[in-house]
Amino acid sequence: KNIGVDGPATEEQLDALLAHYRNAGIMRPWFYTSPHTEPARLRCWLEARGLQHQGGWERIYRDATPLPAEPLF
Repeated sequence: KNIGVDGPATEEQLDALLAHYRNAGIMRPWFYTSPHTEPARLRCWLEARGLQHQGGWERIYRDATPLPAEPLF
């Protein structure tokens, strides 16, 4: 599941994920955000919990709707 992509994230979801990672011994998890991540303040929530923005790369996200049979161009 993609936090903030499949639907708006909540602080409760974020805290549960961070607790899950800590319990698994993962002390520096990575979360990728984009301009389309919801809510827009998700990145602020991450920073408030001690995570730092490290840059990243572009990602493309789309739903599972079948592509048209005809080429677009």
